[in-house]
Order: sequence, then C-alpha cells, then structure tokens
Amino acid sequence: MKTEIAIVGGGLCGLALSGMAERRDTDYHLFEARPLLGGRILTRSTADNPSPTTNYDLGPAWFWPDQPRLRELT
Repeated sequence: MKTEIAIVGGGLCGLALSGMAERRDTDYHLFEARPLLGGRILTRSTADNPSPTTNYDLGPAWFWPDQPRLRELT
C-alpha cells in the first residue's frame, strides 16, 4: 500500500497536519521518535502539592531572534 503523505514529527504541527489528513480522508503516516506525542507541548503536575494538584505546561523553552512577535510577547 502506498502512503500519500509522510509526516515527520508528532509535535503541534505534525498533529495538526495529521488531523487535516484525517478530515480529508487522506492516507498518511506519522513518524515520531519519542514514545509520546506533542513535542515541546508537555504538561506536568506538581508532585509535592497535596491538593489541589497544580498542572503546568513546559511549552517551548526557546525562540529564535528573528521571531519579532514572540520577542514582543516576552
């Protein structure tokens, strides 16, 4: 069987592309090196906070200098 689209990486972009392929009923294969999908989108919870548990998003740890909109936000 032939795959029409190969998506490399299961981060935000790869997941969005696979969702688009699903909605269009297009054959695709998603390749991800890690056991979890989501890339830099990763939620963790506090281990030492008894109740309520606080969840936090690790998010991207860096951005490139040529991204003026992100620079303005930071």
